[in-house]
Amino acid sequence: MKSIIYFTLAFVIALTTALPVLGVNTFSCADVTEIPPNECDALVALFNNTNGPGWGNNTNWLVSATPSNWFGLVVTSGNVTSIHLISNQLVGAIPAQVGNLTGLQQMDLQGNILSGSIPPELGNLSSLVVLVLLGNQLTGNIPPELGNLTSLTYLDLGFNQLSGSIPSEFGNLTSLERLTLSNNKLTGSIPPQLGNLINLVSLDMIHNQLSGRIPPEFGNLISLEAFGISENQLNGNIPAELGKMSHLRFLILSGNQLNGNLPPELGNLTNLEVLDINTNLLSGSIPAELGNLVNLQRLDLAYNQLSGNLPPELGYLANLGILNLSYNLLSGSIPSQLGNLTNLTWVSLLNNQLSGSIPTELGNLANLIVLIFSSNQLSGCIPANLSSLTNLDNLNLNQNQLSCSIPTQLGNLTTLQYLDLSNNQLTGSIPAVLVNLTYLSGLNLSSNQLSGVIPVELGALADLQHLKLDGNRLTGNIPPELGGLTNLEGLDLGGNQLTGSIPAELSNLNGLRSLHLDNNQLSGNIPIELGYMGNLTELELNGNHLSGSIPAELGYLGDLNILYLHDNQFEGDIPPTLANLVYLFNPGQYNGQDGLDLVYNMLNVPPGSPDPRDRLQVFLHLLDPDWQLYQGFQQIIGISGGELTSLDGRTDFLFPAGALDRETTFTFRPHLQPTHNHPFIWFAHNSFDLSAQDSGGNPVMTFNLPVTVTLTYTETDISGIPENGLGLYYWDTSANTWTDAVTTCPGSEYTRDPLGNLLVLPLCHLTEFGLFGEPLHNFLLVIRR
Repeated sequence: MKSIIYFTLAFVIALTTALPVLGVNTFSCADVTEIPPNECDALVALFNNTNGPGWGNNTNWLVSATPSNWFGLVVTSGNVTSIHLISNQLVGAIPAQVGNLTGLQQMDLQGNILSGSIPPELGNLSSLVVLVLLGNQLTGNIPPELGNLTSLTYLDLGFNQLSGSIPSEFGNLTSLERLTLSNNKLTGSIPPQLGNLINLVSLDMIHNQLSGRIPPEFGNLISLEAFGISENQLNGNIPAELGKMSHLRFLILSGNQLNGNLPPELGNLTNLEVLDINTNLLSGSIPAELGNLVNLQRLDLAYNQLSGNLPPELGYLANLGILNLSYNLLSGSIPSQLGNLTNLTWVSLLNNQLSGSIPTELGNLANLIVLIFSSNQLSGCIPANLSSLTNLDNLNLNQNQLSCSIPTQLGNLTTLQYLDLSNNQLTGSIPAVLVNLTYLSGLNLSSNQLSGVIPVELGALADLQHLKLDGNRLTGNIPPELGGLTNLEGLDLGGNQLTGSIPAELSNLNGLRSLHLDNNQLSGNIPIELGYMGNLTELELNGNHLSGSIPAELGYLGDLNILYLHDNQFEGDIPPTLANLVYLFNPGQYNGQDGLDLVYNMLNVPPGSPDPRDRLQVFLHLLDPDWQLYQGFQQIIGISGGELTSLDGRTDFLFPAGALDRETTFTFRPHLQPTHNHPFIWFAHNSFDLSAQDSGGNPVMTFNLPVTVTLTYTETDISGIPENGLGLYYWDTSANTWTDAVTTCPGSEYTRDPLGNLLVLPLCHLTEFGLFGEPLHNFLLVIRR
């Protein structure tokens, strides 16, 4: 049996040895007769240097002896004339031997992973017409030897990592029609010799680090149709000679440091379709000559320092589709002639100093999709005929001085997705017809003088993601219908005069991230359902009349960054679950503010807080360090007298024996701000009310004997107020004004200690109090001539 096995193995080994080895490349350029040996060697080097076996398509390479059958090659009259290996997964460096392909007319290696430098030997390819190395990872300098390729018409080295300067030898490429050097790391100035390329049709040097000036010699490029040099570091003036480029269609100079005035000669470029010089340092006025650019489709001069009026001649640009003059210093009125630009789809005059009214003629712009006039000084009413812009999806007029009511006709803009009329002086009610804007994703009417109730109809705007109505004079309840806005991410109703309770239906807004109901007159408890809004990151309920305890469910809001409950009437213990809110901002981290604010309530302060053994107390001490200093409290004082001191120690009441007829419960409530206006006196950062009830539940308003009040203040508290003018005032409900509290006890006066920052006075009845003073007055001497 063993002999049979040994025989079989020996036979297999012998057979294997006799067969040729499969897969071994036996290619030799000696077998190639179709092209010269040195050209064959160059192709072999290209294959081997760039991982030929891993190419996307390497059909017949180093297999067939006829290179004309190899993928991507063209052989004509015994020479390789074309190499097209676009996006073919070439990896590695271009070998210097490629310079031996002296009959090569086209080489396109774009979209590969070629690295290393461009071989200077490519300068030997005197027949080359097209050289495209776009979209690789080439590094190093551009070889000046490429300037020898005088037959070249198309050179594209874009989207690599080339560095160094542009060779001045490129000025020899007088046959060149297209030159692309964009998206590299080229530095230095632009060679003026490029002005010799009189056949150039396209010049693209976008997104490099080029510096210096634009050569005036570029005015010689009269065949140029596209000139892009944005996103560099060019400076100096725009040469007036560019106005000689009579065939120019695209002029893109944005993202540089160009300064000086816009040359009026640019108005000669009557073939121009795009003029983009945004984000530079241009100054002076916009030349009226730009009105000659009758073929212009896009004009972008944003982010400069242009001043003066908008030329009415811009109304001649009948083909204009995009007009962007944002972030300049333009002044005067908006020319009514812009209403002639019926092809306009996008116009932004954002952040200028434009004044006057919005021209009614803009209602003619039936193709308009975006209209942004925000951050100017526009006044008057919003023209009702803007409702004719039925293709509009973005109307932004925020931060102007617009007045009157919101036109109900805006409800006709049924394609609108974003409406921002905030920071104006608009009055009247919110039109219920805005419910027709069914595609609306953002509605911002904040910081106006709008009044009336929030229309319940807004709850039907199913696509709404952001609703901002803050900073108005809105009254009434929060409509529970807003709980139907299931796509809402931000709801801001703060700074109004809203009353009633917080609707539990708001908890249906599962995607809500910010809920701001602060500084209203809301009352009642916090609905426990708010604790189940798992995406909430901001919850601001401060500055209301909310009461009851803080729901433990708020501790379930694990993504919360901001929780503001201050300046309410919350009482009882702080729930331990709040210590779970580990993503709350640290003190000072949120625009200089804290992430947690519980001050100015009636919350219980544990004795000896913070106890380092108590997780909640440690958490509160880290997140809201002074919360316990600004809580209200109750204290019982009997007929024998006693002392009541605010938790921050700044306000002290001393009750002498006999001041009270019976045991009395005092309630001290500190306030963040006085609850009534004080236009003629300055607030010194101490406001509170003190109320009392006797043991029979009867209110106590006066005392048998004066109570001594001692107020401690800091220099920061009284900044701008002379100490001898500082006083404690009470709110006189009968006269509806603030009155000096020292007058509550006849014949009384203040005791002042400026060195100790103390103010002492007698007090004979209770109400709301505030520390105020008259500000220092500055008098200017007026000399009449």
